[in-house]
Amino acid sequence: KEEAGSVQYYVEPFIPTTGTIIQVHGYSGHGKSMFTRHLLYAAAAGQSRFGPFELIRRPRVLYFDFENSRSNVQKFLARSMSSFGDAGDNFVVFAPFDNAAEINLRTDEGLKLFQKWIIKTRPDIIVIDTVRSAWPGLEENSAEQWSKINQLCLRLRNRGITVILVHHSNKPSEGTVSG
Repeated sequence: KEEAGSVQYYVEPFIPTTGTIIQVHGYSGHGKSMFTRHLLYAAAAGQSRFGPFELIRRPRVLYFDFENSRSNVQKFLARSMSSFGDAGDNFVVFAPFDNAAEINLRTDEGLKLFQKWIIKTRPDIIVIDTVRSAWPGLEENSAEQWSKINQLCLRLRNRGITVILVHHSNKPSEGTVSG
């Protein structure tokens, strides 16, 4: 009880200031990214509430958006600023279309670039949206491949950074039908 009472939060009751690992998981198109982006932008902009959640402290967020288009990201940022205020440097988006080098977290080069972004922005919260796009070709049923993701997340969490992984429930498949 004493220890639980001493926890401080960016977003109460699930994003502590000491770092944690969270997976936002669900089917494609069900709003995982939208919920995560809006919640964290509101917190980074200094809002005090987001729906039922209390936004206690203003975090620095580094959002790796591997899937959305330039138009989608630009509209999100404009709408968020008008809805929640200016988050300034507290909300930084990495998107492959806006950078000279793409980040593939399965490669040493990708991990080095990922680390450079972390050093440059010094985030409290890192979002990887989505696991499937950040680690292309991931064998999702392979414990060995997931262990590499887990180790990266644990290293960041142990440095006090919260890691939020956005992941799809449905598996990719051939053609236009999801598995």
